[in-house]
Amino acid sequence: MYGENACRVMFQQRPEAVIRLYLSAQLAPKFADVMKYLAAAKKAYHIVDDAELEKVAGSGHHGGIVLLVKRKAQQKLADYLQQKGRKQDCLLALDGVGNPHKRGNTISDFFNNTVAPVL
Repeated sequence: MYGENACRVMFQQRPEAVIRLYLSAQLAPKFADVMKYLAAAKKAYHIVDDAELEKVAGSGHHGGIVLLVKRKAQQKLADYLQQKGRKQDCLLALDGVGNPHKRGNTISDFFNNTVAPVL
């Protein structure tokens, strides 16, 4: 994952899921707490140039930071639908939406309108 805000939120929500951090020297002061946590947890972080960030991110839109993180376990639809005590829900299923910007905007719109969860 990449981008300053996305990486900050990810770290706040699931710091134990972080595997490795790559960031620019310019952003290093803003993420000193993350680097301190990773050092204490004996996990790697690297201060690198933009070319390395682009290589790791697979995109030039990295924003100066890339986090490698463990995937969050996905709940299966059948398990979700069989939960007891569940209220009537509106589910958003994104199938075949490959553009990460469109996917992110769609999810953001749904969350902002209090529709959840997203599959």
